[in-house]
Amino acid sequence: MKQRARTVEEKEARKQKLLNSARIIFPKQGYAKTTVEMITEGAGLATGTFYLYFKSKAAIYRELTIEGIRILGDMLREALPRSGTAGKTKLTVVADTYFRFYLEHQDYYSIISYLHLGQEDFPRDRAMLRSVESAMAGLTGLIESVLKEGIASGEFLPLDTARATVSLWGLMDGLFLLHQRNVMGIMGIPIEDTVREGLRIAFNGLLKVRDPNPGLV
Repeated sequence: MKQRARTVEEKEARKQKLLNSARIIFPKQGYAKTTVEMITEGAGLATGTFYLYFKSKAAIYRELTIEGIRILGDMLREALPRSGTAGKTKLTVVADTYFRFYLEHQDYYSIISYLHLGQEDFPRDRAMLRSVESAMAGLTGLIESVLKEGIASGEFLPLDTARATVSLWGLMDGLFLLHQRNVMGIMGIPIEDTVREGLRIAFNGLLKVRDPNPGLV
């Protein structure tokens, strides 16, 4: 029994080594240039071992993407205030948490955003995309529910909540992309200030009564 348990633990440890290696290599090399050989070499395992755990390179990328989405989702659910909190405050918490996820988990962020950007070299595996889209729907649903609450309470202007959700998400991703390309560093603008200004502009478009200083929580 102990031998079997040890074997299960060893198998899980090897799988985790592959995931850890891929999580480091994908953001550095990009999906197209990353090979199974690179992943197994980084994990210190034989190439054939990879296929005992993953059907393909796309399969391990999918697992990392869903894991990154799960981490972000857990952070959002933990950070979001309960009922009775103003919509503006909740949206600020969402933005602040996504910003924190970007800073603390840049490897996972890069993997998730790579899928969002839709590079031509990424495989269009329908089953994989459906599973990832399903996981993403849980996150976007959180944002959309906050917008709907704000509209119902009269705090936000009436709007298409689905489009507004995509716009807010795109705003944050765009700012992070500029930061990754060091555009803000060249201009001498801290990313925190840029995120705060982006929120101010976005919130002034949502609120019935404009607030010049939304800030970050």
